[in-house]
Amino acid sequence: MVTLSCGFKCLQVILVILNSVVLACGIGLICVGSLAESSLQTVGQNHQSQIGGMVIAVITVGCIIFLTGLLGFCGAFMKNACMLIFYGILLGILTAGLLASGIAGLVLRQEVPSVISKNLLPIYSEYESNQEVKKLIDIMQFKLQCCGLNGTWNSSPIPKSCFNGEKQLYANNCEEALENFLHGNLVGIAIAIFVIAFIQVMSMVFAACVIRAINSSNRNLSS
Repeated sequence: MVTLSCGFKCLQVILVILNSVVLACGIGLICVGSLAESSLQTVGQNHQSQIGGMVIAVITVGCIIFLTGLLGFCGAFMKNACMLIFYGILLGILTAGLLASGIAGLVLRQEVPSVISKNLLPIYSEYESNQEVKKLIDIMQFKLQCCGLNGTWNSSPIPKSCFNGEKQLYANNCEEALENFLHGNLVGIAIAIFVIAFIQVMSMVFAACVIRAINSSNRNLSS
């Protein structure tokens, strides 16, 4: 049985805890990315795939992070050097990809206003004729507490989604409200990515130390 010194046992425990955090962050990244993707669907299917593709990529990375965290957690808990080596290699690849995704998210958020301006007006023009579009707009206006493109509804009757619970008309325009919502989601994704990347670097360092201790213990047992 592999035995570790007190110091390396502490590193093992820290590695287990860090990977528990990575697991949680992976789940959080999937949730935030899914929320951003859902809001992009409200903008319409015509938006060019740069922003939407980045969000989908983040969701995919979140799934990979979850699986990698699970591998690191099991490797540290079971004192399995092979699992930890594979875990460290995956972490190195993921960290590079995460940093690139985080930077891309901060850059692409500048395109949010143009994407919204290009797609929101044609979508609103289909409000009366397309029930699916009508449902999406009503959900968006209710959640974002806004009404119409410019804070007013240009036709009659005014939909119920333009009013709050006290039957007061929302004064915010949906173009600006949706822009702020998407900006916040993309910034949140970028921050989550950089936090996870830092945790992963620390995990790689601790994994290397635990692997060294496991191999040293195995050599002592075989001699």
